[in-house]
Amino acid sequence: MVVGRFSADGGKTLIDLAAWQALGYDANSFISTPDELFVATDDYHLKGGSPAINAGAALVGEVPFDLEARRRPQGDDHDIGAYEWRMNSSPTDLILTLTDRPDPAATGSDLTYTLTVTNAGPDPATGVTVVDSLPAGVDFVSASPGCARDADRVRCELGDVAAWSEISVQIVVSPRGTGEITNTAAVGGNEADLDTASNQATSVTAVTGAAGGTAPTVQSCVPNSANPGAQLVVAVNGSNFQNGATADFGARVAVSAVTFVDSTQLNVQIAVHRRAAVGSRDVTITNPDGQSVTKVGCFSVIK
Repeated sequence: MVVGRFSADGGKTLIDLAAWQALGYDANSFISTPDELFVATDDYHLKGGSPAINAGAALVGEVPFDLEARRRPQGDDHDIGAYEWRMNSSPTDLILTLTDRPDPAATGSDLTYTLTVTNAGPDPATGVTVVDSLPAGVDFVSASPGCARDADRVRCELGDVAAWSEISVQIVVSPRGTGEITNTAAVGGNEADLDTASNQATSVTAVTGAAGGTAPTVQSCVPNSANPGAQLVVAVNGSNFQNGATADFGARVAVSAVTFVDSTQLNVQIAVHRRAAVGSRDVTITNPDGQSVTKVGCFSVIK
């Protein structure tokens, strides 16, 4: 509040703030000046030490975010004003998930790790990097663009990740022996993270003996692109496909059905999420006998 004159009778009489609050109005209000409240003239972000910090009341179900889409509250209680104040000017909340496919895997066959980074906000994340410490006893096969192998680690430079969005990469290895293998990975960015516990992920895979038969191969995906929100059938062409094979088209591209045409073609029904990030997707085909193949960049989400 920047004035101290109130009226409960249409302006006939004026009362001060204390009398106004005694009538049951504006219990969280107070008298202040713009210099005490805000960082600058015409900039209504709260300054450090502003009396409006943690001084507000929650309007249940009405204003869960401020004008910059930051969740309220950021501190012990809601702030008064259009923006929530934070000690760190640009926090993010990066969440890393790590999945394996197939599991169980077979020695000498492809094992694909999918690493997905989600930025749960409230601000964009810059300089995002994932480091995957590959398990002992595997041979590196391939990785998504932007990823590079360094001895027993794979480092993926993801760049900027917008708030409320996600990005995925895949790393393909080939196990050499049987038993359980454990893969661990971590993500980080330039900004402070609100919850560092979600910056690490682990995947444990059971590895059996060599699979029978011949591993599948993928030559092409037709069509090889679609827009967000599209639903279509993609013909995956290759060799050594088996009836009952499954398909994975990566982040935010859901597979609803796989039709076995013959050993050289699978028809895959997919739905591209309307908020799917633009970019290439690696396509993984897994036969019922556990052998799989990943075709890097076989499909793309375009605008």
